[in-house]
Amino acid sequence: MVSGEGIAMGTITVPPLVGSRNQARKLLTNLPELYRGGLIIECGQMSLGTPSFIDEIVKIVLIERECEWLRLVDPPQTTLSFAIESAESLGVRERLQIEQH
Repeated sequence: MVSGEGIAMGTITVPPLVGSRNQARKLLTNLPELYRGGLIIECGQMSLGTPSFIDEIVKIVLIERECEWLRLVDPPQTTLSFAIESAESLGVRERLQIEQH
């Protein structure tokens, strides 16, 4: 756990190949419920992420868990596009953050 300004947040590293909604749920299963401040997802190793995987991540983190923000770090361009589209369709685009290095 990392804390910033008194708000609990977590970091998850995504494997190179991810593809299903079920895989997204499994990735977030071990993340304690206390991470409501925000979640950082390291995407630097990711080479392929399907729209359904990305949509499920956005939905779980920003809608179901009601985190304040979701930050994707170094996502591939297609993953970035899927995430923005998903966040817009769910009405949470302002809570999706992108960090590119």
